[in-house]
Amino acid sequence: MSILAGIETVAGVINVADILREPRVAACYFGAEDYTADLGGVRRADSIEVLWPRSRVAAHAAHAGVLSLDQVVTDLHDEEGFRVDAQMGRSLGYRGKLCIHPAQVTWANESFMPSPAEVDRARRLVAAYERAVAGGQAAFAFEGQMIDEPLARRARAVIAAAEAT
Repeated sequence: MSILAGIETVAGVINVADILREPRVAACYFGAEDYTADLGGVRRADSIEVLWPRSRVAAHAAHAGVLSLDQVVTDLHDEEGFRVDAQMGRSLGYRGKLCIHPAQVTWANESFMPSPAEVDRARRLVAAYERAVAGGQAAFAFEGQMIDEPLARRARAVIAAAEAT
């Protein structure tokens, strides 16, 4: 039996590494609303008050090899706000987002899937990286950006995510 671990309290955030070491934990999510209430804080539209715990949960999930799901957006009708929040979650390393309304599912899927432009660039970057490595270069310039193995790895992940759908 797999476990979805909800990290929703101050104690949960502080102890997230121990929680995610449990072998049955297959996925986790960060619960910003409960966390903020437990902390005694105040939620803000920009979510700055939960940047540290949100980041901590995502980092520990990645380290533990556990699927991470981002916080909910409680405004059921704010598509733009949802998408902005989802992009922040994706930037922090979350692989998906909890949804509390059916309309949010489409928004989440679109926010967490790489765009065709991202996939195209990733494919070109990986091809250029492979040519550079074959030519003895560990780093090179690509479209005005320095590219090395970590950036090629990220591009391969974009391609893999696109191919998984």
